Amino acid sequence: MSGSSLDAIDYALVRFEVSDNSIERWDLISSHSEPLRPELRTQLSELPSADLSAFFEADVELGKLIGSQCKEIIDQSGFVPDAIASHGHTILHNPTQGYSVQIGNPAHIAHLAGCNVVSDLRMSDVAAGGQGAPLAPVAERYLFPGYDFYLNLGGIANLSYFTQDRNVVAWDIAPANQLLNFLARKVGLPYDNGGMLARNGHLHEALIESLKAPISLPLHQAFSLDNTWVQEQYLPLLENFHASVADKLAAVTEFIASSVGRQIDGHCERNAKMKLLVSGGGAHNSFLIERIKDHIAPIQLILPATAVIDFKEAMLMSVCGMLRLLGIPNSFTSVTGASYDTINGQLTMHNGNLMDR
Repeated sequence: MSGSSLDAIDYALVRFEVSDNSIERWDLISSHSEPLRPELRTQLSELPSADLSAFFEADVELGKLIGSQCKEIIDQSGFVPDAIASHGHTILHNPTQGYSVQIGNPAHIAHLAGCNVVSDLRMSDVAAGGQGAPLAPVAERYLFPGYDFYLNLGGIANLSYFTQDRNVVAWDIAPANQLLNFLARKVGLPYDNGGMLARNGHLHEALIESLKAPISLPLHQAFSLDNTWVQEQYLPLLENFHASVADKLAAVTEFIASSVGRQIDGHCERNAKMKLLVSGGGAHNSFLIERIKDHIAPIQLILPATAVIDFKEAMLMSVCGMLRLLGIPNSFTSVTGASYDTINGQLTMHNGNLMDR
């Protein structure tokens, strides 16, 4: 999984025990995060406006990178997987126009890793009228049951809610690490470690209100965010507001935390028995977590094991790939707004043959 924050590619090797098309048990055997080279990060960030040759060159380069790193992980673990589920990196996401584009060429992954590859994990849902996102509720339903809310703090913050009748709804609610990391890089840091810069900043209510404007919360219909749209809508707000980097980080942190509270309040009345599970890189930002706790009280905020925080999205891809192999839906109409639950994923065989969905 390559997230929208463009910091690294995450790998998770997961073993499932399946009986009668249901997961009896699962184990995270190994995990690894490989930071993106600065030049590749720049290349990927500029790709939406690049020409076609640059697009296909990046597709091949990323596919070769993922394939070679998967091969290393397979050799080190001693396990040969049934398949590699590769999300790749999202370049364009516009479900209203019928497309969501991820790169990381699956044929090159299959060739270098010597394994079948499941890729293109959103388009069947988009073709059925869905947003193709968020995918997180798939992992939440199958791997982490028992919570009322699930919050993933990646490049984009998405929130899932399991209703009293255990139906799941979910939304992308705000840009998150994309904005925090963008600001941290202004002072030569890859990220604001623990939110220390933000903690020492002063709040500017005008900036917070400006950040709230592009997305009208609470959301009730399926909704997903495109990275390019986020950059076009939010980066100019941050660039043009006259304040220190610390002050801007404080405002973005407050914006993210308040977005969680506003979305929850649009769907239920809070109580102390409710639990919210947090994952994603933003879960390591202690100041952000403190602000979220304040905005969702009295709901209990639960931080899981570090491996879950860091690799839940990569584990999600493994679940999506496993369900694709079993022919079980891996995207839910209640989440994405598609006309039916869909089975997503193109299967590329490591000998070069391409099987139909």
